[in-house]
Amino acid sequence: MIQSRTEVVTALLLCCGSLLNASNEIDVTPLQNHPCGDPFRVSSAYSVFDAKVDQVLNCSTLLVTLYAYPYVNVDPPPITREVRLAGIEAHPDDPALCTSFLSEHILGNQVELLANGSKSVDDTDLPVVISVDPPIGQLNRHLLSSGLARYATSAPYELNSWDDCDYRRAETSARESRIGVWLVDESE
Repeated sequence: MIQSRTEVVTALLLCCGSLLNASNEIDVTPLQNHPCGDPFRVSSAYSVFDAKVDQVLNCSTLLVTLYAYPYVNVDPPPITREVRLAGIEAHPDDPALCTSFLSEHILGNQVELLANGSKSVDDTDLPVVISVDPPIGQLNRHLLSSGLARYATSAPYELNSWDDCDYRRAETSARESRIGVWLVDESE
């Protein structure tokens, strides 16, 4: 159940951010006919954490300070934590492209981390989806649709089926549009 304004905004960014095409235009395909299905019919049991990005370690790994924990009635002290962006990895031909973008656009900024509800901040591997202010929205998807990273198969329950499908489609669209790391056709 959504209980706060932050959770409402996050839910909208997760859904609507995923409905943006590579040009950041809304994909108006009716949801019941969307190739990935209806995002409202998949399990999205994400826990939402408020965080600040302290360091970009690489294209898919960030060092963050967590300020708020879901479902906790007290304000625990902030903790620094390494997190991994779910569903993406650097393209081996240009790993600096993604890292540079992250350093320029999110380093030092407040973000929302969305982690699978079965994960906790104490887990050694914490895959997350990051939500930031528009025009970026859902960061993981933005990196794929902009050709800044490539899709990486996720472990079970890291991403819901909608996001997994949508991430694959975002990378395919970037490849077909030959943007970012896909400027050069790999078959050439």
